[in-house]
Amino acid sequence: MNPDYETRYLTGLTFQKSASEIKEKLVIKINLLKAKIVERQARIVQARTEYGIDDGALIALLNEARNQSKTFAKMSYTISSISNSSVPNGSKMEERTIGAGVVNLLLTEGDYIETEKQQVSRLELILRNLRPIESTDTDGIPSNKDAFTLSESDLKYLNF
Repeated sequence: MNPDYETRYLTGLTFQKSASEIKEKLVIKINLLKAKIVERQARIVQARTEYGIDDGALIALLNEARNQSKTFAKMSYTISSISNSSVPNGSKMEERTIGAGVVNLLLTEGDYIETEKQQVSRLELILRNLRPIESTDTDGIPSNKDAFTLSESDLKYLNF
């Protein structure tokens, strides 16, 4: 028997939820996403602190990693704390080798943060604009429609 056999049943169903039910779930989802963003930012700060990665080094490191990812995998990256053009007289340029795992953490967490910020922005837009639909029927009598159609994936995403 095919294990996907049972998933073929009850597909294409849609579900009706009120604006207030959806808004309640949107607020929860937005708060969860914002908390996740804070967690990710804390991991980035921790890694940067642990490996002494300042803003300039971070930019150089991420640019090198993104360029390298298109050609081949690299096990470590070397960054300078002072760029060549700004080395003061008598100062040494400090170089550090950063492991690929740390670089991957910085890249991945940064990408997730951007995606989650976009999700928060979209959900906040929906939250601000979601309200019952006011219309008139064929007899000119005003009516409110407070039921919105959600798919199974919408229900899962909002944790209904």
